[in-house]
Amino acid sequence: MKQFVSMKEVAAVAMLALARHARADDAPPPTPQTQEARARRPNRRGRLRSAFAALNYRF
Repeated sequence: MKQFVSMKEVAAVAMLALARHARADDAPPPTPQTQEARARRPNRRGRLRSAFAALNYRF
């Protein structure tokens, strides 16, 4: 397991997160199911932290 993550890997994860947010802006209006799922989802900081945890775990 590498101690440090290269900037290329960090940039890839950041671009994925940004692309996901951009797609969310273009999405159709949320249905009750998606609103309920969004309410159960952790906040953006938790998602970002889990993304970096997965990145550190993988590399």
